[in-house]
Amino acid sequence: MSLNELRNNPIFAPLFSIEHLQRHQFEFQFLPNMLPVLYSQGVINEEQMVNPPSWKNYSGPNVQINPEFLDKISVIKKDLKNNVKKFMFTFPEPKVGTECYFAILYFDENKNWEYYTLELELGNDFGSQDGSGLICGQKGSKHLNFGRVCKANLEDFEKCIAQFYKEN
Repeated sequence: MSLNELRNNPIFAPLFSIEHLQRHQFEFQFLPNMLPVLYSQGVINEEQMVNPPSWKNYSGPNVQINPEFLDKISVIKKDLKNNVKKFMFTFPEPKVGTECYFAILYFDENKNWEYYTLELELGNDFGSQDGSGLICGQKGSKHLNFGRVCKANLEDFEKCIAQFYKEN
C-alpha cells in the first residue's frame, strides 16, 4: 500500500492528522526524552514537572507542543523509597491507536529515568478490549512493547507498572 493509499484509507487516515502527529511526538519524543533531560539537568524543577502548561517553552524543532493539549494533562508526583520519584501523567482520552491513556516516568536517585505508557491499541493484535490498553514504553528512540493488556484506569496501570519497575 502506498503512502497516499494509507492516507486515504479510513482506518489509517487518522494517524496522519496534525493533531495525532503532534500528540505522538509529545508522548513518544518530548515526554520520554526531552522532559527528563530538562528535569535531570535542573532546567525545570518538580513544581514545573507537575504543571504541563509550563512546558510550552521547551518544544524543539522536532516536537511542536499544542498548548491546549498541555492544559488537558494532569500529573501526580509520588516520592518512593530510595529517593525514587514517580510522575504519573493522565492524558485526554485517546482517539487513535498508539495514543496514550497514561504514562509513568520514574527517576532514580541519580535521575536516570524509565518511561512507561498505556496505549490505545492499533488493531487488536494483543486482545485489548474496550476500556483497556497495551502497556508499552520508550527508551531513547526505541519503542518498547511489553505485550500486556491493562485496564485503562490509573490505579490498575500504576499497579502493573510497579511490577515492571520493581517498586517494592
